[in-house]
Amino acid sequence: MDVEGLERPDKWAVETFGTAELGDLRRTDRLVKMAVAIAENPSASLPESMRDWAGTLAAYRFLDT
Repeated sequence: MDVEGLERPDKWAVETFGTAELGDLRRTDRLVKMAVAIAENPSASLPESMRDWAGTLAAYRFLDT
Protein backbone atom coordinates (compact mmCIF):
# COMPACT_ATOMS: atom_id res chain seq x y z
CA MET A 1 0.00 0.00 0.00
CA ASP A 2 1.29 3.45 -0.92
CA VAL A 3 1.11 5.31 2.38
CA GLU A 4 2.45 8.51 0.86
CA GLY A 5 -0.44 8.52 -1.62
CA LEU A 6 -2.85 8.40 1.28
CA GLU A 7 -1.10 11.29 2.99
CA ARG A 8 -0.75 13.44 -0.14
CA PRO A 9 -4.02 13.51 -2.12
CA ASP A 10 -2.56 16.06 -4.56
CA LYS A 11 0.31 13.75 -5.50
CA TRP A 12 -2.01 10.75 -5.74
CA ALA A 13 -4.46 12.61 -7.99
CA VAL A 14 -1.75 13.78 -10.39
CA GLU A 15 -0.23 10.29 -10.61
CA THR A 16 -3.62 8.65 -11.09
CA PHE A 17 -5.46 11.11 -13.34
CA GLY A 18 -2.79 13.51 -14.63
CA THR A 19 -2.28 11.61 -17.89
CA ALA A 20 -5.96 11.15 -18.71
CA GLU A 21 -6.66 12.09 -22.31
CA LEU A 22 -10.00 13.89 -22.23
CA GLY A 23 -9.61 15.91 -25.39
CA ASP A 24 -8.61 19.13 -23.64
CA LEU A 25 -5.92 19.74 -21.03
CA ARG A 26 -8.36 21.88 -19.01
CA ARG A 27 -10.65 18.86 -18.55
CA THR A 28 -7.74 16.81 -17.23
CA ASP A 29 -6.87 19.64 -14.85
CA ARG A 30 -10.48 19.75 -13.65
CA LEU A 31 -10.44 15.98 -13.06
CA VAL A 32 -7.28 16.26 -10.97
CA LYS A 33 -8.74 19.15 -8.93
CA MET A 34 -11.92 17.18 -8.30
CA ALA A 35 -9.97 14.09 -7.27
CA VAL A 36 -7.88 16.08 -4.81
CA ALA A 37 -10.94 17.71 -3.24
CA ILE A 38 -12.81 14.41 -2.94
CA ALA A 39 -9.76 12.54 -1.61
CA GLU A 40 -9.24 15.14 1.11
CA ASN A 41 -12.67 14.38 2.55
CA PRO A 42 -14.17 11.27 0.94
CA SER A 43 -17.30 11.23 3.10
CA ALA A 44 -18.31 14.80 2.15
CA SER A 45 -20.90 15.59 -0.49
CA LEU A 46 -19.72 17.02 -3.80
CA PRO A 47 -20.70 20.62 -2.87
CA GLU A 48 -18.88 20.25 0.46
CA SER A 49 -15.79 18.87 -1.28
CA MET A 50 -15.66 21.60 -3.92
CA ARG A 51 -16.00 24.28 -1.19
CA ASP A 52 -17.63 27.00 -3.30
CA TRP A 53 -20.39 27.39 -5.87
CA ALA A 54 -18.03 27.88 -8.82
CA GLY A 55 -16.16 24.66 -8.06
CA THR A 56 -19.39 22.76 -7.49
CA LEU A 57 -20.88 23.98 -10.75
CA ALA A 58 -17.67 23.10 -12.62
CA ALA A 59 -17.72 19.61 -11.13
CA TYR A 60 -21.34 19.02 -12.13
CA ARG A 61 -20.64 20.30 -15.65
CA PHE A 62 -17.63 18.01 -15.88
CA LEU A 63 -19.68 15.01 -14.76
CA ASP A 64 -22.48 15.89 -17.17
CA THR A 65 -20.23 15.70 -20.24
